Amino acid sequence: MTEHDTKDTLARRARLATGLSQKAFAALVGAHVITVAKWESDEHPPSKTAARLLRLIEAKPKLCVRILERSLAEDAAELDELARAIKKTVRGADDVRRLGAARPKPRRQS
Repeated sequence: MTEHDTKDTLARRARLATGLSQKAFAALVGAHVITVAKWESDEHPPSKTAARLLRLIEAKPKLCVRILERSLAEDAAELDELARAIKKTVRGADDVRRLGAARPKPRRQS
């Protein structure tokens, strides 16, 4: 099912209220674009939780988009912070390994 099919589903009404493409809407709600297409075509109805979110988006699209975009930005910032911490940890582990490799091995007593 494509974005140009005209079934009047909750998912389609919610997405159209935001003015977003299926791809952008899917990213906003945390679903795969194929899932959104299936919701819109009524091939696979959204879960109760997803339907609740879609009703909120349909009722207050601008507010919901602002909130969800802010959430995505915060998630991205947290992921960046986590990535920096991991890089720092990995660099530290690399330093320890290098120091361990550079250290002479103790001689065995015969």
